Amino acid sequence: MALRAALDFPELVGGLLLIDPMADDAAKPGMFRRIAARILPPVVRDSAAELRAMASGLDAIRVPVTLVQGKDEPDGVPGASFLEQRLTGCRTLTVVAVPGQQVLPAKHESAIRGALAALAASVERGGT
Repeated sequence: MALRAALDFPELVGGLLLIDPMADDAAKPGMFRRIAARILPPVVRDSAAELRAMASGLDAIRVPVTLVQGKDEPDGVPGASFLEQRLTGCRTLTVVAVPGQQVLPAKHESAIRGALAALAASVERGGT
C-alpha cells in the first residue's frame, strides 16, 4: 500500500519504510492477517502479488526507500533483491537485514526503530 501511495500521490510521500514487503501473507502473524482481512480489499491482501503487479512502475518512485528484510529468505519468495532491481529511481535505497526469514516487529524492534530514524533523517536532509 505504501508503494502504491508513492506512485499515486508522489507529492505526499517523503520516504518509504517497507518491512518484509515480499513476505507471503500466509507466513505473516495471525494478527496481521486478521487486520488485513478486515480493512483491505482482497486484491491488496497479498502483498507479494501486489508488488509483482506494480513491478514495471516502481522505477518511478523518487523518494528515499528503506527495506527491512529477513536475512534468510525462504526458497521461492523473491525478497529485497526483487525490489532493489526495480526501485532504480529512488533517491536512496537502504536494505536492513535482520536475522531469520521473517521480520517480527516485537523481535526486531531495535532494527526497525533504527531504520525508521535513519529514513526520517534522510528525508529531512532532502533524501541524501
